[in-house]
Amino acid sequence: MFVVLISFPPIKAGKDAEFREWFVSSNEEFSKFKGFIRRRLLKPFGEGNYAAIVEFENQDTFKAVQSSPAHEKAGEHVKPLFDGNPTPRFYQVVIGWIRNQVYNGKRGKIKWWIYQPNILVLN
Repeated sequence: MFVVLISFPPIKAGKDAEFREWFVSSNEEFSKFKGFIRRRLLKPFGEGNYAAIVEFENQDTFKAVQSSPAHEKAGEHVKPLFDGNPTPRFYQVVIGWIRNQVYNGKRGKIKWWIYQPNILVLN
């Protein structure tokens, strides 16, 4: 799994609601792409800026979204709302934890998992 953690710059005064609306609408667009898993907006406790967690099946599916016209259009729309530029950091999941997830149609507890491309090793 390929993960991007995005630190957003400060949102310009009076533009917070528009930024959140943009995040929802861009999620709808990006979710149409093969390999997209999820994208979540994070708000800090107290002072600070928004961040996002974006998950894809792999780096190639991420690159397909990043190089798409939909991504370019989303960037053009949100850029005027920022006071600065977003800072992405890229990661690959190596160990994860899932609680009470449905696996193969059966509900059960999976203590931990190790992710490798095309392999899911469960404990």
